[in-house]
Amino acid sequence: MKRRSNPAVRMEVLWRTTLESEIALATNQPGLAVVAHGADERGRKNWFGVVNGPWIIAGGLPFRDGLARAKKAQGDLQGAIATYRELLTPTPQQEPIAILQPRYLLEIARLLEQTGDRAAARNEYMHFLDMWKRADAELPELDEARTALVRLR
Repeated sequence: MKRRSNPAVRMEVLWRTTLESEIALATNQPGLAVVAHGADERGRKNWFGVVNGPWIIAGGLPFRDGLARAKKAQGDLQGAIATYRELLTPTPQQEPIAILQPRYLLEIARLLEQTGDRAAARNEYMHFLDMWKRADAELPELDEARTALVRLR
């Protein structure tokens, strides 16, 4: 892919570095995933843009949180939390405005609980449950969040 991708085409660089990051995560090399993910930050900023195609679909791709997962795998829980929060917060610097991903709220709650911040974890579990209160009642993540709320009382 490196030989075939055109470094002048931002989308091609983004797809290549995203694939490199995912391969690094799959092979338990989170440091390489972080490096690959940041290889072309400029390209990442705009790839969901309306000009570039079906941004609403691209904004919900399952590997959008690769950097957060890599930071978590490195043990950088605060960095992972911050990255998930960035993914959930549209800003002028973040052109890739994506669909809200409630599972990122759940992951933030899990990470906060791991750091020992029980009150913040509880708030995020409640936020997650509130977001999904009218959808997918059988989702196992809902049971996980409810159980966590009982545990964090």
